[in-house]
Parts: sequence; structure tokens; C-alpha cells
Amino acid sequence: MVTIEIRPYYDENDLDIMCELFATDLSEPYGKYTFRFFLERYPDISFVAEVAHDDFIRFEEICKKPEKSPKEIEFCTHAKYVIHEKNPSIRDETKHIVGSVIASIEVIRLGHKEFQPPAHYHHYVEQLKYKEDSKSSKGPFSILYKKLDSERLSSRTTGYIGMVSVVKEYRRLGIGKKLACISMNQMIRSKSVTEVYLETERHNFSAIKFYQSLYFTSLQSMSRYYLNGSSAVKMKRFFSDEQIKAVKDGEWIW
Repeated sequence: MVTIEIRPYYDENDLDIMCELFATDLSEPYGKYTFRFFLERYPDISFVAEVAHDDFIRFEEICKKPEKSPKEIEFCTHAKYVIHEKNPSIRDETKHIVGSVIASIEVIRLGHKEFQPPAHYHHYVEQLKYKEDSKSSKGPFSILYKKLDSERLSSRTTGYIGMVSVVKEYRRLGIGKKLACISMNQMIRSKSVTEVYLETERHNFSAIKFYQSLYFTSLQSMSRYYLNGSSAVKMKRFFSDEQIKAVKDGEWIW
């Protein structure tokens, strides 16, 4: 079986290869600046899958053969994974990137969308916030203002999977699933996210099925979302308190 090594994004050399990789699968053209926006902000939750040079050459040679031996079939259809949670101190230039995931973190500010007091309370609230003693007051409108103020300042941290792509010959080895799951695990460990969302083309049934296998559920359809005119479906995965605790304790969830 082929050995797949997964590690976090390293540097600009990775970026050039990742741009080429994603270009074949994207619904709209993205420049290098877009990828850099993700990677420079959150390099620890974006990962690449690599294959050693010898395995890469052997894999290509076997794929070109019209007939394959049982050992060759096993080599091309089964993978062994080595996961590096941190980047090595020295980049190995001989390895070939065959898959990647780019992700980010978004902080959703709660407040007016999540909590709206009845309309006839607003003018009382506006008056109270200018009173020095409003926060120490025990009146019903002061209590309401305190709630509005605390809700305005609260937030929820969510993860976002921007792109997942795998070289065509290496698909069906589970590389995409591993990359997405490792990224989500890292989101929970480092940023304490409770949910992850993404968008994919509404008519890309293979992609939808792939994300459903990762326990994503469809939330809404967005008409003509992409520049090429395609519609999208927004999907989200929620994590339970037990799952979050398990990940932070060092376990992996897939």
C-alpha cells in the first residue's frame, strides 16, 4: 500500500502547488491572493497530503499499466497514513503533494440577529444606555438593556472548509476525508469551534455525498452563487460536547 503523509501548510512553495491542484476543481477562478488570505491567517488548520518520490513514481507507472498484479492493485487502492500535527523543521522537496484542504475560522458576533427585544422597548433601552446609573438600576428596562448589551458582546466561533482537492489518480483512497477530518479536529483543539460549514455546487452530487459521509447536513440552497452561474448548497456539521471534549483530550473523530 502507498504511504500518505499529512502535514500542515508549510510555505509559499506549498501555495504554488496547491493553486494548481485546486484550479482543476473550482467552480470559479481564484487568484493566489485568495488562497494566501486563508493560509496566512490560519496555516495550522490547512493541510496537505504528500507521497514520497519513489512511491509517487511507482504509483504512476502502475496506473498506466492495462493489467496489474494483485500486489500492484493493493498498492494503488490501499493507503497507510502518517499524520504530522506540526511541520518538520526542514521541508522535504522530494515529496509530491497529492491533496490539500484549506480552511479558516470565523467569529460570528451574536446580538441583534440572535436577540431582538420587542419594538416598543427600544426607546426605553436607548434612554437607559445614556444614564450613568442604568447598569446599577433594578428596573425591568435596565435588566433588558443588560441582556441586550451582553448578547451584543458575545460571539460564536465556527470553522469553515474552503476547499478540498485530491489529484485524480489518488482519489478513492480516503485522502480527502482524512484531510477534512484532520482539519476539523485541529479547529476544535486550537479554536474550540462547535460547528463547521462549507458550500459546494448544488448539482455536484459526488461532493454532496462525500460531505454527507462526514456528517454534514444541508442547510440551504443558494441560487447562482458562483461566478459561473452555478447554484450552491450550504452544509454544516455540529459537534457535541462529548466530541469536543474527546478531541481536546487527544482523541480523533472521523
